[in-house]
Amino acid sequence: MQKNRPARSTKQMPAQQRRQRPPSNAVSTQSELSEFELDHFLPYLINRAGVTMATVFAMELRRDDLTLSMWRVLSVLSHLGPQSQVDLAVLTSIEESTMSRLVSTMDRNSLVTRRRSDVSSREVVIALTRKGHALTRRYIPIALAYEKIATRGINKTELETVRRCLRIMHTNLKGIDRGAS
Repeated sequence: MQKNRPARSTKQMPAQQRRQRPPSNAVSTQSELSEFELDHFLPYLINRAGVTMATVFAMELRRDDLTLSMWRVLSVLSHLGPQSQVDLAVLTSIEESTMSRLVSTMDRNSLVTRRRSDVSSREVVIALTRKGHALTRRYIPIALAYEKIATRGINKTELETVRRCLRIMHTNLKGIDRGAS
């Protein structure tokens, strides 16, 4: 049983609901260009923090021959229970073709199982094995410890604001029509 289904992907949304991305030929004024400060640019700041955290956590995961992508799959399945492969790709922000190869590797390594869905014979459901559960339980405290280090000096209210804002930003961005010009 699935505990949570992700929102429909932009491919499934009617065209009028998809948001257009900014035009590639957008022209900035001299004022906008002179006001641009890299250290205030959110994508830059988010990427710096994310890459740094991912790098140190990936070193931990290597002890058990895990990758960050594998961790994302393990943690989503641990939190939400078995998921269709398509839903798992959405929930982990991993492309469907990459997810297929990743799940094959994780299945060979006895981290997950694959079975046909009871709902549709075309749908594949992914679930954790005992080994997958055990590794997830081993790494959750480590992930939380890195989060604690990263958020040192940020009070609970500020942290909740950051989380809320990041969720809103993700929602705003996932609706962008990547095929628009």
